[in-house]
Amino acid sequence: MEITISIADATHDQFDELIVFGSQYYPINHHVINSDYLAWLYIRNPFGVAKLVKARCNGELVGLIAFIPIQLKSKSIYKKAYFAVNVLTHPEHRDKNLFIKMIMVAKETFRGHAWMIGHPNQAATPGWRRQKMNFRNSLIPHLAKFGGFNPICRINKINDLTSLLSLSKKFWERVEVTENYRIDYSPEFLNWRYLLAPHHEYHLSLVSFGGVNLGIRVSRPIRWGMQLLVDFVPLCNKTSKLLSTFRMPTLIMHPPAELLPKNFQKVSWRLPLNRELPFFLTTLDLTDNYSNADFSLITLGASDL
Repeated sequence: MEITISIADATHDQFDELIVFGSQYYPINHHVINSDYLAWLYIRNPFGVAKLVKARCNGELVGLIAFIPIQLKSKSIYKKAYFAVNVLTHPEHRDKNLFIKMIMVAKETFRGHAWMIGHPNQAATPGWRRQKMNFRNSLIPHLAKFGGFNPICRINKINDLTSLLSLSKKFWERVEVTENYRIDYSPEFLNWRYLLAPHHEYHLSLVSFGGVNLGIRVSRPIRWGMQLLVDFVPLCNKTSKLLSTFRMPTLIMHPPAELLPKNFQKVSWRLPLNRELPFFLTTLDLTDNYSNADFSLITLGASDL
């Protein structure tokens, strides 16, 4: 019985095999086994194509981890990272440490030039920990402080790339830049990530108050009368105001407020729920372990896939 582990760029001609493999685990209508979704997620990303780590037993696909590229930014520093998604191992081969071996191959591939990010579930967390992923503060549920209609607050829906590109160059130059690492936002990224996403209905809104733009919010409905804040793109010094103008109950997943920048600490209430979303970010850098870097503003935009 020969086990091989490989990593390579995703291509369209791999989709049939991925769909057959995924069909053993996912219901027939699940987006993960839909070719349009795979093309969107693995190929069309403006940050690059996905890396697929595959485990094979005598040539048969028995394990998979997909890594989706995303660029992070801190002031003038840019870092490439890969987010781990769609992790599967064949149940008849789970005694062969395939999951651990796939992580090891990914680590060696990315070491020195790319970071690894993930929100593993309870079953996968021990494996990522064994491979010394650097777990950060978990994301916990909060409820945004919301109010009623305010006539000087405008929330305008963004429907397409043309609308994003119509925002002035000055708008994009004023997107808040901090020492905290966050996604490197652009019209092209927001269009791909949200407006073209085939699996969720995302709502993009340009928010202004008293005629002054505050930034962009991204949400999606999660149940009747409630939405999830997936992402936000604040203009300089507008974070608190941007996140204080919701008109309906909005769930926000973020670390405990006391661990966030001050302008983020008063915009939500912590919910009394015993739930959390584990989060690791491992730099794999040969020269700096980034022990003092702050990754608390990396949103669900990197993971709600």
